[in-house]
Amino acid sequence: MLDQNPINQDEFDKLRSEILTAMMKRFLFTTAALLAATPAFAASSSSDGNAGLGLILIVMLIAGYFFPSIIAAFRSHKNTLAIFLLNLFLGWTGLGWLGALVWSAAN
Repeated sequence: MLDQNPINQDEFDKLRSEILTAMMKRFLFTTAALLAATPAFAASSSSDGNAGLGLILIVMLIAGYFFPSIIAAFRSHKNTLAIFLLNLFLGWTGLGWLGALVWSAAN
């Protein structure tokens, strides 16, 4: 028979936070890799030589946009997913980005 060992709420919250943080890091890495590869493939037929500069610019812009989410993920913030969603959907307003940044830096 299976041993029923209930997990308390604190352990559950910690485990959920670790899983969400791992998923967030994997999502951000995959997104950055895909966005980094796309201009490189598109520029392979180009001969102007500015593809590398464009690639660096795109990666820096994406990293800057998701900077609050990156901070929250690396700090293992308990609301990493909520910060990421705020950053994703309202970050473009500037106020949403600033709110996500402050939230990610708070304990």
